[in-house]
Formats: sequence, C-alpha cells, structure tokens
Amino acid sequence: MHINPDHFLQTDAGRVVTPERNRAAWAQAYQALDEALRTRPAPSMVYLLIGPQGAGKSSWVRRRSRHETNAVFFDAILVKRAERREVLARLQPLGVPATAVWLRTPLHACLDESAETDEANTP
Repeated sequence: MHINPDHFLQTDAGRVVTPERNRAAWAQAYQALDEALRTRPAPSMVYLLIGPQGAGKSSWVRRRSRHETNAVFFDAILVKRAERREVLARLQPLGVPATAVWLRTPLHACLDESAETDEANTP
C-alpha cells in the first residue's frame, strides 16, 4: 500500500494546495495508515520515504512494492521529526517495524523532476 498526502490534494484540475487542504491531506494520510494497519494482515514493514518533491520517492516505492507486497509505504517529505513521530506512534502499539528511507537527491534533479511532473499534470 502506497500512502502519500499529496494524493489527497489532487483534483480534476491538478494538485490544489492551501494550508487548510494540506492539513486535511495529512489527516487523511494518517487515517489511511490507520485503516491499512487495522484492515490488512500485519505489514512486514512500514517504509517512511523522506525527501523533497521530485527526489524519486514514488519511483522508489514503485520498484520496491513489486517485491514487498505486504509492506506499507508512507511517501512524504517527512523532514520534520513530528511528522515521523506521528507515523511511528501509530506503529508502536502494533509492533510493526519501520525503516526510514532518506532519498538524498541533488536539488537540480528534484527541480527538473518536479517541473516534468507539473507539466504532465497540467490540463
């Protein structure tokens, strides 16, 4: 399962970001994590994907999820400890292991990837 707060910001007109929508998207992502933990067999691992937009987090998830079908991938910037702490607090009572994957991608590569993604999502 691939959980990304940005997915909850998508509209028919593309991604719409406001402070209110961003807070709601994070709440929905945490709710999706709770639901995945409650309704699926115990995940083998929860991966916390850390890095800026365009770093390759979603691509990493696509490659890895082919081999780890029972894993949960929480794909977000997650640079704030509070964001990671929120995910880990949901896992701890269930004894679900977590691994942080920090993608260290050069800024120019992130900007190039983000520009390509924005162009592809523009109607």
